[in-house]
Amino acid sequence: MNILAYESKAHFQEVFQLHILFLNELAELRKDISKKVLHNKREEKFFEECLQIKNTDCFVIKADGKVVGYSISYLCKTTDPAHFIERKFAFLDEIFISPDYRRQGCATKLIRHLKNYYKSNGIESMELYLLSNNSPAYNVYVNNNFSVQSMRMEIIL
Repeated sequence: MNILAYESKAHFQEVFQLHILFLNELAELRKDISKKVLHNKREEKFFEECLQIKNTDCFVIKADGKVVGYSISYLCKTTDPAHFIERKFAFLDEIFISPDYRRQGCATKLIRHLKNYYKSNGIESMELYLLSNNSPAYNVYVNNNFSVQSMRMEIIL
């Protein structure tokens, strides 16, 4: 397994296909707010534009000659130094591994790469949101030394 920086010409279609799988798994986990997504030009254009936003990092993990997973993260810093300690952090927006390659260490390898990459670039921490019913992802993150720092709650009216 190799981890590479995303290259739009070399990786876009493979990453986009995985992104569609990611969105559809999200739709299964949160049927109340998400719906299944089909591959369409509108979604493809939106995804491509997201990858071009300043301070966006995308990495891919390859195995057997193909992209089997990816991460998308954004560099952030606190915006209100009057109330918060100024700090730089990476927000992990998407980490996704193809179902055929799960439980083989791909996510751990990708997370380890992200930790090393951001630490070497002066980033102090990595943060993410996680759906409460996504226990497989929760276990991956806990096994990679993430800890719960806050909780988002919701009530359906």
